[in-house]
Formats: sequence, C-alpha cells, structure tokens
Amino acid sequence: MKDVMDWTRDRFHSYAFFASLLVEEPTLEKWLTIQRLSSSLSGELLEDKNGIKIPEEAQATMESLRQDYYDCFFVPMSGKYVPPYESALRSFKQKPKPSFGKINTSLTAQIKQQYELTGFDPYRLELFSPLRNISLADHVGFELAYMAYLCQQEHEARKEAREGNAERWLEIQKEFMAEHLSMWIPSLAEALRTLENGFYAQAIKILEIWLHEDNQDVKNYFSRGGICVEC
Repeated sequence: MKDVMDWTRDRFHSYAFFASLLVEEPTLEKWLTIQRLSSSLSGELLEDKNGIKIPEEAQATMESLRQDYYDCFFVPMSGKYVPPYESALRSFKQKPKPSFGKINTSLTAQIKQQYELTGFDPYRLELFSPLRNISLADHVGFELAYMAYLCQQEHEARKEAREGNAERWLEIQKEFMAEHLSMWIPSLAEALRTLENGFYAQAIKILEIWLHEDNQDVKNYFSRGGICVEC
C-alpha cells in the first residue's frame, strides 16, 4: 500500500513525464514508455523476455518522431499542426474542418499570473530551444510541468510535516485541473487524432485517461477527509 508521500511523489513523476513529451524532442526511452503504457491499457502483450521490442529501424523511427514533433507543434503549414495552447484548444472544432481559437488571450495572462503567484518559472525547465522564444504561459507542456511543480511543493511540505501547507498545494492542483487541464486536454487529444493520429495522438490519449483518473483520486482524497484512495 502507498502512503500519501508515495502517492504525491508518483504523481509528480507522471506529470513531469507527460510535460517532457511536449517541451522536449522525443527520445527512444519516451517512445518505449508510451508503448508500455499503451499495451498495459489495451491488454496486449508487446514484450518478450527482453522487454519491449525495439524496431530494427529505430533510428528512422526517431527521425520520424522528431519530424512529427516539429510538424504537430511548431509548423502551422505542415497539415498536422495543433497549436499546443489552452486558449486555442478551448475553441477547437473538428467540423466542417479542424479549427482553433485565438492564442495569447486574457486566459494566457491569467495563467502567467498564477505561475508568478506560486513561484513557478517554466523557463527553468529543460526545453526544446525554440520554446524559450515563446512567451505563452498556457502551453500544454508548461501547464503539465506546473502540476509537477505543485506536486513537488506538496511533497516537500509533507516531508517537513507542514500538513496545512501540503493540503493547500493539493487544493491548488485540484482547482487547476478543474479550471484548466480538464477543460481542454480532451480537445487536444481529439485534434491530434484528427490531424496526426500517430505517436502524439497515442501519448495524449494516455494522458487524457490518466488525468481523468488522477482528478478523481484527488477529489476522493478531499471527500474522504484527507485519506488517499491508493493508500
């Protein structure tokens, strides 16, 4: 059984991993992790005694994934482009053809202010270099990294027996999920299924499923008076 410290630490690692998929170029290790998670969800066995089989054309696969990363999130004319910003994705419409809302809205400024109030600086992250020139706080990778940061702050507070502070950090997470991530991650998943339907669609679908479960776990934690469901 997990205790609340382990639960918080595991949540930190999960959010940090999903954030890294969006703010860094793909790696073979990340590809393998998504394949394991996907096989776990589908019930398919993709492993032999040596673990997940790495394609013989692994190098070509990685080059293709890197190109998909650029096309999906940085090249508007690619045919696969999905603007990775909450402000754009809240207004995503699939028909008659995929369309998105405006970027850099008042919502972007609101999220930037929340980062500042809680001490989070996304530009301290390991970032794909072009992201350092994009000053939009509602980037999906930044929002996921923010959740990892909040989990880390909660974990530190619990480690120092500052339970009141820890509960407040968790409350901020609950609010941010309800007001932001839960409102548009499904649209990101749908947009990627429509326009890319490859590795990133697969990864964000897994994120969507995991985020729903995490959101429910956090709600249950509070409804049960601070008892971790997984503990």
